[in-house]
Amino acid sequence: MRGLLLALLASSGLLGSCTAIPSLDGAAQLHTSDLVKRVKCDLILALRDKVFENRAKFGFLTQWSAKVHLTVIVDDTGAINPGVTFIEPLAVTGTSRSLGLGVGLSSQAVRTEDLEFFLSFSDVAREFGNKRVFHERYKGCRFEKGLFLESDLDIKSMFDRALAPIDAGVLHAGRNIPLPGGPPPIPPNEAAKIRAALEQLKAVPANAFVIMNEIDIPPDIKDKLPPTSTESMRLQAASQLARAREIERNTQAIIKNIVNPLYDIIAPIVGTDCIPKIAEARFKAIASSAVVSVNKIAADQAKTKPEQDIAISKMVAAENDVIAAAQEIVRIERDCKPVTPKKPAPTAYDPIDLISETVNFYVTLSGSVTPAWKLVRITAPLAPTFLSATRKTTNTLIIVMGRPVQVEDKVLPSSPMSQQILTSILREAITQQRLQ
Repeated sequence: MRGLLLALLASSGLLGSCTAIPSLDGAAQLHTSDLVKRVKCDLILALRDKVFENRAKFGFLTQWSAKVHLTVIVDDTGAINPGVTFIEPLAVTGTSRSLGLGVGLSSQAVRTEDLEFFLSFSDVAREFGNKRVFHERYKGCRFEKGLFLESDLDIKSMFDRALAPIDAGVLHAGRNIPLPGGPPPIPPNEAAKIRAALEQLKAVPANAFVIMNEIDIPPDIKDKLPPTSTESMRLQAASQLARAREIERNTQAIIKNIVNPLYDIIAPIVGTDCIPKIAEARFKAIASSAVVSVNKIAADQAKTKPEQDIAISKMVAAENDVIAAAQEIVRIERDCKPVTPKKPAPTAYDPIDLISETVNFYVTLSGSVTPAWKLVRITAPLAPTFLSATRKTTNTLIIVMGRPVQVEDKVLPSSPMSQQILTSILREAITQQRLQ
């Protein structure tokens, strides 16, 4: 009997020695990049279709963004219940006494992975507007029919349900003041941004944009000196290049420290008849500054002294034009009468704060083995199930859409969007705990 007990303990310990971190295979083997492509495509294409149903009512969605959270949970559970019943027949026929011995052991290993990313609808629309990117990187948003989270997310239906009160006129934009820490208000220049975003959405998927590369000029003057025959000529060329660099610096300082600040200060306070004059003077100053920089490059690359002299003379003339334009802005400001600034428009908010949806997929795979032996004095196993194993895979996708926060040139998720993500994660955790 002692040997049999040792065998039972050894078999139960076998399961514990096999416990390991679950692998992300099968239903848990998501291709993250493919999922992100699917989410971006489904969001923007559904947004485009919905906005063009009624631009006046749904145009504000072009200024929204989405925060997406993906969770993959793999739960491996195993159990082994070895046992045996010892039977001893008694003297009376048909009677016996028995003794059951059993050992049970279960193991569980849970692996959780999270992925979260933020999307600005206007940025994604601009990205999809690049025909080459749209077709090469996103395959024209044509995906094969997949399973679970790789299938169609049906975001269009989510838009239809969430925006139905707006379509019916029950909810509308206005002074719907939210609680502190609520969504940001509609900015004053919203209409212009919506018009620009609509043009971007029209271009999906056939549009292209050009990225201008900045030209870097090495600071070392010596490397740019043209080949000359005497040392004095080399020194003269070096002096000319230093002069060219100084002209460019002065011109850029005038634009940065005088022209642009004056324009920003004067334009909002002068009459409408003066604004075109100020804008024209500013344009002349910036255009002349560009001429200075172009001829600075020509001076650096000149092979002979006459070529260098011509480039620098053009720089001097353009610098004078910049100075004249700056003086013109000052004169316009002196002659124009300031106007009383208009009262700011009342703060308005979107008709709805957030749109959120959570998609869950559960896949459970289980198996068991129960061999049986029934002898005169021994019956095994003792438990109904000798060896069992279960793998449960949970894929959760949380999408929260709302108006982002604009901080200078950055777009950030608003506090309600982040709170909604945390609330959804907590709700899913409680639900998983109840299901266990």
